[in-house]
Amino acid sequence: MIDNIENRIFGRSGTFSKRSVLETRDIEGAFHPKMLIVDDDPVVTSVLAQNFKVIFPGAVVSTTNEPIIEPGYDVYFLDNDFDGSLMAKSLIKSVREIEPEALVVALSATLDFDTLRILINCGCNAVYDKRSLEASVEARRIVRNYVAALKERHDSKLDSGFGGIVRSMRGLLFEWNRRLDVQLQDAGN
Repeated sequence: MIDNIENRIFGRSGTFSKRSVLETRDIEGAFHPKMLIVDDDPVVTSVLAQNFKVIFPGAVVSTTNEPIIEPGYDVYFLDNDFDGSLMAKSLIKSVREIEPEALVVALSATLDFDTLRILINCGCNAVYDKRSLEASVEARRIVRNYVAALKERHDSKLDSGFGGIVRSMRGLLFEWNRRLDVQLQDAGN
């Protein structure tokens, strides 16, 4: 049973699959959060993916119906029940090993208090109730705040280093040209 679960988490070879993950930013430096939805129900993954693409325009949302964790995502949505096997604890531990800073949200239509406590202790940040969008307002708020913090950190990195210097110089040159134009207009009058 354990070997079967590990094979389902890590793939048949025991390693993570090699599927490429898109960059968090595009050529112009715009931030695009990456989200992975892991749920054995294709309808749930499709609906959640569309929902998150509306909430987070530009987000890269990937889905899988297998309990396989891929590295490189900012937010992981993990179902607990895969064909009767409770997998969230193992999946959360796998995420924490490869992406310790990622936000982890458990997806469930039925979670009892003991299971919830175990998932939180394993590193789950929020629970998303699949039965009702309204019931998961808090989980969406947590994801929204986390993505906003990532965007702020991403944008602050753009303001530092060479890109920040270029933007600062561009701003200075714009202001210098504006003042020069004003002086030339005043001299012409």
